[in-house]
This record gives sequence, C-alpha cells and structure tokens, in this order.
Amino acid sequence: MKSLLLLINISLISFSQNVDFHQEISIIESDQFENILIVTEKNKLIKYPVNNYNKHLEFINIEYGDIQKIMTKNPFRIIIFYKNNQKILFLDKNLNELNVRIDLYNLCNEKIVDVANYSNLIFLLSELNQIFIYDISKGKIIRSKKIPNSLSFKSIKIFSNNNKVFLLGNSFMQVLNHQLDLIHEEERIWTKKINKVIFDNKKVYEYCYTKNQLSIMQTDDSFESQIIKNIDDTIFTIINKKIILIKNGILKQQLLK
Repeated sequence: MKSLLLLINISLISFSQNVDFHQEISIIESDQFENILIVTEKNKLIKYPVNNYNKHLEFINIEYGDIQKIMTKNPFRIIIFYKNNQKILFLDKNLNELNVRIDLYNLCNEKIVDVANYSNLIFLLSELNQIFIYDISKGKIIRSKKIPNSLSFKSIKIFSNNNKVFLLGNSFMQVLNHQLDLIHEEERIWTKKINKVIFDNKKVYEYCYTKNQLSIMQTDDSFESQIIKNIDDTIFTIINKKIILIKNGILKQQLLK
C-alpha cells in the first residue's frame, strides 16, 4: 500500500513526454492554456498546442534578426520583441502575423533594451533608464518617466504583472506601480547574469542564474524571497504551479509543491 501511494505521489509531481526537440533553445514560454512556445537557435518561434505537441505551429521572420523576448499573457495576441532592429510584432494564436507592428526607432528617441507586457500596456525600458508606457488600444505612448536610481546602476530587464513593474539591474531590484511610482528598492548581489522574474497567476518567482536557485517572492511591503528549489536548467518557465523545461529532447513538467 505504501509503495502504491509513493507511485501515485511521484506521478503527481513529475511528467515527461518525448518531443522532437533537436535544436538548441534560447527561450521557452507557456500561455495560460499551457500551450508551449519556444525560440530556437535559428530564431524560429514554435508553438506546441497542449492537446497535441506533435502538431506544432511555426513562425520565422529573418528580416528583423534575433528574437529577444516573447510575451504570452494574452494567448490570442502573442507579442515578439526584436531588440537589434527595435521592432515589436503581434501574432495571433496560430502564429499568423497581425497587421500591427511597432517601430521603436520612430516611437522613442532612445534605444529600447527590454520590454514587458500586461493587458493593453507595453512597458519599454530604454538604455538611458527611462520607461515609456505604450497603450496598444490607443496606439501611442501614454506616459514616460526617467527612473531615479539611488543605487547608481542602470536597469537592464523589465517585467510586469498586475499593477507592478519589476526592474532588475546589475545589483539591484526596483518595484514600481503602473503609474511608475517607486514602491520598493533593494540591493541584489549577483554577477554573471541578471536574474529573471516569472509570474504564475498571483505568484511571483525569481530565478538566480549564479546559484541556480528558484525563489518565491512576497509581494507585500517586504518583497522578501524564500528559496524553494534548485534548477540546473536555466531555460524553463512556470505555469499553473508547474515548471516546464526541455532537456535532451524531452519535455518535462514538475509540479511545484
């Protein structure tokens, strides 16, 4: 009986499936329906529908160079950021390009180094540490602000969820609201690679590349982080309390306790 219970518990914690992943992967994301999207080393965006991973969809645009980021908060409107060419494209759920694109060269006087999306808002982070808020429905920038940085470091990555914007720099983290007012600021010491923030429903996770540690972050006034798991594979995402990663051509999912 104990052995049976142990097997049931293991099946609830982990899951794996053979999928033809022979190319190197630079990005992996998942939407709220648990469809999986990856970007390959050849800059191809591939979507694996949750009900049939073998029936995948593909999109590639060699004109704009490498994909820096894909945003899947809205599964019916996928957003792609091309940093080198300062372009943002929009795709439908079948990876067909929509008749909407943003040319950041014409929109901002500063180079955009990272972007984030929440609802109809796109947050644009410039190399001069300024944030522009672009309203998709209005087709224009509705707010901008130079971010004061008392820690004297430039912001490098931006993430957004609910009414919060997270800025990560060389050795700090800042949290702002969507009016770009500073909520929280603290030093975060890391060296080789900037941490990343992952949102899963109302939970906020932070991954430290230098220590391979996944932490869950409190969103109250403290913003304290508690280490919950070590993850050696840095290309992963989290959706519906599951860690999704691809290793040796195998798709793996593990439930977070």
